[in-house]
Amino acid sequence: MGLGKSIQVIYFFKKLLEEDKKHKFLIVSPTSLIYNWKQEFDKFAPNLKYITVADSKQKRKEIINNFNDYNIFITSYGLIRNDNDEYEDKEFELCVIDEAQAIKNHQASLTKEIKKIKARTKIAKQG
Repeated sequence: MGLGKSIQVIYFFKKLLEEDKKHKFLIVSPTSLIYNWKQEFDKFAPNLKYITVADSKQKRKEIINNFNDYNIFITSYGLIRNDNDEYEDKEFELCVIDEAQAIKNHQASLTKEIKKIKARTKIAKQG
């Protein structure tokens, strides 16, 4: 905790976006951390196109339908489970799973939903 892993992820996103501005990234975290991520982006990368996908079902669907308007999507484990159909045809360059201990049981339905996410690379971030 407090080792700057979130900042490292943000910097990594910035570097990848320098290579290709069309890259898409997904951050999945516990609900309690969604807005912490937003604050980190506000502070360290306000010029990136990021959004929290955490409002009403209709608003989340609207955000996902406007997929090309953003590079970085920040959502929660529970909302990924609820919205997995919306993400079905979306592909990400990188998916970051924050507090990855939430998916340690490979037989749990949440873990199965997370595994359905299409991403070229997935990173599990602990603590």
